[in-house]
Amino acid sequence: MKIARTTDIEYIKKCITHPRLWEHLTDDGSVKKNQYEPPVADSIYWLMPIEEGIPYGVFLLHPHNYVCYEVHTCLLPEIWGRTTECTAAVIKWVFTNTPCQRIITNVPEYNVLALRLAEESGLTKFGVNTKSYLKGGILFDQIMLGRSKENGLCQ
Repeated sequence: MKIARTTDIEYIKKCITHPRLWEHLTDDGSVKKNQYEPPVADSIYWLMPIEEGIPYGVFLLHPHNYVCYEVHTCLLPEIWGRTTECTAAVIKWVFTNTPCQRIITNVPEYNVLALRLAEESGLTKFGVNTKSYLKGGILFDQIMLGRSKENGLCQ
């Protein structure tokens, strides 16, 4: 599995707005699917897992500060049986190619599959942001997870 940085906005939009993903990636305050525009800045990394020239989604990585980066995952259904392999490759890429020392993410408590993927990728729970995610008119807690470079690179 190779990881490449992309600036292909159309590909990023295609991934984020994929019919099987959009509802899992958005909350009640999100823009409509047909109005979605990915954030673009020099400091933002859009990373693609690629195998045999085929990309399988994107990861959004943005720094909170010089050494702490937040990650968001958007993997296409074709790779769902190998999501942990994709996240391991991204984590290794991030710790090798950026000054990042800690990766963090926030997962709504109801998203059991995303929580499992984060934990299988070596991220551990370090907190709860209570009633901070509005979905379907219900306020959900977000589980805060992270992984430090000192814990070793994924293999």
